[in-house]
Amino acid sequence: MKNLRTFVAVDVSDAVRRYAESLKDELTACLSGIHWTRRENLHVTLKFLGDVPETELAGVCSAVQAAVCQQDPLEIEWGGLGAFPDAQRPRTLWVGIRQGDESLRTLQGLIDKNLTEYGFPPERRRFHGHLTIGRISRRDGLAADQLAEVEDIFKREQTTEGVGMMVEEVITFSSFIDSEGRVYQPIARARLGTS
Repeated sequence: MKNLRTFVAVDVSDAVRRYAESLKDELTACLSGIHWTRRENLHVTLKFLGDVPETELAGVCSAVQAAVCQQDPLEIEWGGLGAFPDAQRPRTLWVGIRQGDESLRTLQGLIDKNLTEYGFPPERRRFHGHLTIGRISRRDGLAADQLAEVEDIFKREQTTEGVGMMVEEVITFSSFIDSEGRVYQPIARARLGTS
């Protein structure tokens, strides 16, 4: 029996991809040692499931569909930059959600609840909707001058115009690595507000 590395996510619009790419281009000019997320791989993870036997995927996708049919399509606005664990010690760089985070958190909670009932462990941390654009690969982090530039960009992005998009579906993806790097392949799509 084959297992597939699986997660549930929201894909992002082309406008959001362009916004993320523009930030990445700006950050690339002042940073080194960053592993950037490929444009086609940008997404918002709602639930990471790990290795799932192929025989269980139909049940997983049904549980996701049952969760999202309870939620109408929603609008979110992307904007601003952030970092995990924080801006002074960035390891992961991300684009944040300015509006609609609570609605997305509700959707994530419905999916988490249904998949917990299906046998997956519940999320322990509060959901924080974000779009990972890069990971800092250097163990020693960023130099002081790089940190100062990143903090300036973070501050500026707090006031720039955001990019809106509609969330109308949730996708269950499989993840694997090929010669180009990590690839995310849709397994099933579940439309919000429809059973």
